[in-house]
Amino acid sequence: MKNTLLYTISIFLFFIVNGINAQEKNIKDSLKTPQIHSLRVGVDISKPIIGLFKTAYKASEFVADYRLKNNSYIAGEFGTVTRSFGEVSFAYQTKGTYYKIGFDYNVYDNLIGMNNMIYTGLRYGHSTFSQELLHYNTNTIGNYWPSNSNTTPTKYDNLNASWLTLVFGIKVETFNNIFVSSSLQLNRLISQKEPNNFKNLYIPGFNHVGLNALSASFNYTISYNIPFNKRTKEKLRKDE
Repeated sequence: MKNTLLYTISIFLFFIVNGINAQEKNIKDSLKTPQIHSLRVGVDISKPIIGLFKTAYKASEFVADYRLKNNSYIAGEFGTVTRSFGEVSFAYQTKGTYYKIGFDYNVYDNLIGMNNMIYTGLRYGHSTFSQELLHYNTNTIGNYWPSNSNTTPTKYDNLNASWLTLVFGIKVETFNNIFVSSSLQLNRLISQKEPNNFKNLYIPGFNHVGLNALSASFNYTISYNIPFNKRTKEKLRKDE
C-alpha cells in the first residue's frame, strides 16, 4: 500500500513538473514572438516624386496589410496612373486604375519589441484602363509611297488586364508605429483585353508590356500601424 501511494504521488508530481515546464516554455515563446493583430495603412511616396520630374507621369498608390499571425499578412495595393509616351513614329496615353491583393510572409526573426520585416509575398493584380493613340506616322520603305501622318486621336476604352506578382521587400519601424518600406515586384501577365489595331504597351500597375509578358516595378512607402491588441508580458502574467 505504501509503495502504491509513493508510486501514485511520484506520477502526480511528474505531471505537475512537466506541466509547469510546458507553461513556462509557452510563456517564453510568446514573449519571444508576441501575437499582434494590426492594420497597417500607407502611401507610396516614390510615384509623386517621379511625377515631379516627369510631367507625362501622374500616379498614386495606397497600400495596406493586416497581420493574421506572427509572420503572416494579408496585403494589397490600390493605385491610379496617367502616363503619356512619345515615340519616333507615334504617341499615346494610358489612363486607369488597378488593385493588387495577396499575402506577405515575414522571414525575419525579430527580437522582443521589434516589428521589422524582411518578407516575400504573392499578389493577384487587375487593372481597368483606356489607351489613347494621339498620333502616328505610317512606316514606309523608299520614296514611292508617300508617308502618311494621322493626328486625329483615337481612344480605346474598357480595356483590362490581370497578372501575378512575386514580391520581395523590407519594412523598418523608424518611429513608434511608423514604417518605411521598399519592395521589388516581378510581374507575369496572365490575361489582357487589347484594342483593335493597337497593342497594350503599358498597363497601370503592371508597367511596360514586354514580348515575354514580364515586367518589374517597385514602391517606396510610408505607413502607419494601427495595433488592435497585443499580448504583452503583463497580460501573460494575468493569464497564469
